[in-house]
Amino acid sequence: MVEAKGLSPDHPMYDRASYMKLNMLTILWLLADEDQNKSINLSEWCIFWDNFAVQYNKQNYTPFWYKEFMAVTFFIMDKNGDELIDASDFVSYYCETHKLPLEIVKTAYKKITSDRYNVSNTISFRDGESEINLDMFQEMMLGFTVSKDMGHPGNILGEMMVNGRLERMAKNMKDDPFWMSKMRHQ
Repeated sequence: MVEAKGLSPDHPMYDRASYMKLNMLTILWLLADEDQNKSINLSEWCIFWDNFAVQYNKQNYTPFWYKEFMAVTFFIMDKNGDELIDASDFVSYYCETHKLPLEIVKTAYKKITSDRYNVSNTISFRDGESEINLDMFQEMMLGFTVSKDMGHPGNILGEMMVNGRLERMAKNMKDDPFWMSKMRHQ
């Protein structure tokens, strides 16, 4: 993420992002790596996030490491530093960093910012609002992690991530000579 923003080692956010990454890895190894092999398999990953959601829903508590992850990610996505993520910021981050298809990302952004969805008592994504502030971003990221409501902006983000990766995989398979050779012989 730091490279995506073009931060140099002397930038204050560089150290914050590096610390956040180290802290997240430490938490993952301590809480998710059941076999303690310094590697998280899919089952361990799912159990970790399921436990996170259960604890959040019980206590409405966001751990420091996740708050830092959200803050650093927001900073990196906010290309011009105006403390708002606009369509350009959102699209460039998910297309460049996650390699998601442009149309899927643009569609998700429109759904997220135009949906009249009250995600908490104080924060709502209003129709026509074209930027995402830090509070909205945090609510969206928490929703992505803990909400079961498929209309929640966080789950719209999740749907974008899944559909974007599936489309990219399908395209990559079509471009892969081995896969194409295999398909011709079936």
